Amino acid sequence: MNNDITLPFLESETRAAIYSCGKNKMKGVDGLNAYDLRCLGNKAIRYFTLICNMCLKQVKHPPEWKTVKCLFLYKKKGNKDCLSSYRPLSICSHGYKIYAKMILNRIQKKILNEISETQFEFRPNYSCSDAIICLENIFHTHHTYKLNLLTALLDFRKAYDLVYKEYIWYNLNKIGIEKSLILILKDLNVNIKCVINPEYGSDITIYPSRGIRQGCPISSLLYNFNLEMAMRNAFMNNNMVFKYGVNITGSKVPNLCFADDTCLLANSWNDLSLMVDKFIRACQPVGMKLNMNKCKILMSKELSIQYEKNKHVPLNLADMQISKEEEYLGKMVSITEKRCFLKQVRNRAWKAFYSIRKYLNISLRARKLLFVTRIRSSMCYAAQSWTTTQAERNNLLSVERSIIRRLKLIPEDKWLIKEEDNTFKKLSNEDMYRKIGICNLNRHLAKLKIKFIYKKIDKNGIVQRCLCWYPHGTKKRIGRPRDSYFDCFKRSKCVGKNRFLITLFPIFIYD
Repeated sequence: MNNDITLPFLESETRAAIYSCGKNKMKGVDGLNAYDLRCLGNKAIRYFTLICNMCLKQVKHPPEWKTVKCLFLYKKKGNKDCLSSYRPLSICSHGYKIYAKMILNRIQKKILNEISETQFEFRPNYSCSDAIICLENIFHTHHTYKLNLLTALLDFRKAYDLVYKEYIWYNLNKIGIEKSLILILKDLNVNIKCVINPEYGSDITIYPSRGIRQGCPISSLLYNFNLEMAMRNAFMNNNMVFKYGVNITGSKVPNLCFADDTCLLANSWNDLSLMVDKFIRACQPVGMKLNMNKCKILMSKELSIQYEKNKHVPLNLADMQISKEEEYLGKMVSITEKRCFLKQVRNRAWKAFYSIRKYLNISLRARKLLFVTRIRSSMCYAAQSWTTTQAERNNLLSVERSIIRRLKLIPEDKWLIKEEDNTFKKLSNEDMYRKIGICNLNRHLAKLKIKFIYKKIDKNGIVQRCLCWYPHGTKKRIGRPRDSYFDCFKRSKCVGKNRFLITLFPIFIYD
């Protein structure tokens, strides 16, 4: 692969980009699908590589690549006659997506070096679970050692649609990205045409002047880079060191981000008020705006007691809602409440079951596939971050068994086993999972955690530091302490010999 953006593309790069696209994707305005190019063979790949190299050399792109077909999806709430109750979905040309993926492969490493480790989206080997684990371990340590903590969960107003593109080009030039690349990205994001096909009447064409393209492979990286520059301007000093936030292993951590799901961390109301004020000012030249009515504040036990007495909040935070628990990246989190996500997991499992209940007249093999892909996957979302007791895991296990019976994954005549003395014995839970051909929920959770910990052993990153740090010279809270992440890992019966993994993690202490 040519790492230099100015060099022409190779056929191997084009082939890798085509094969990375899915099969059953909706076609764009040009009527071309990546799977069509794959079926046409090497000759089509060779011609498409020539077209991409011409675009790269002349810095001009076909108008079909700049035309986007827009659909509107109902949000399942709100008035159906109101446009704000719908979510726009843009469908780009597949030829453009392949071309953008090849450019992305060349520039990704350079831009990711400029993005701080507190941004988890678009990073290799990072996911939502990493961001959730970092946030929950910060909550756990501050609660255990009676430290003050305030967390502001921010909500951006139309995150992708209000960004100023000129600010992105300016910052890309500032960090030393090649001018030829910036010109290519400029041309790809200028003269964009959105076509809406209504049910009645002629097509509606819109020419957006702001925002980055939805559905484009490069857009997520550009958005993260834009957000990172706003964070730098707000929270960094001249030595490129964060001067606000909470102290973790001797360094300040002001925020945790997964794309636009951002939370700010502070130890006092004055610090949080100053951070929010600085962040709003830093977002103005970028074009990003906060929806203050939807932003939430979580606080530690000591600060919540003070708040209940005087109800005092800084003026610029008065519009934010204060709550004990809130959803972050699809999981309920809280500083003071214990394991508030369990009710959400149970509701999610039953909701997934009722969504597939009308398809129960299909074959047994298909029902097993639905159970694994829909019900268990929805139950185990971000399960790597769970800190549960054995009783709570058994409670979730009973929910899973109840769903298995309703799905009839085992025929009714197989539930009873005939013994030698002609008596019938009910099928045990272990035999039930063995006949279905899957492991039980406890073993599945242990596998997910073991796999996650294996990945984090050799990496001295933000996740490892948040898992292993604790403050020096402070006393723990009176009473039985909450189980930490590693305590739950050690006590799990299904972990077995893999308990030695936690000894490979270092211990971080800060004063």
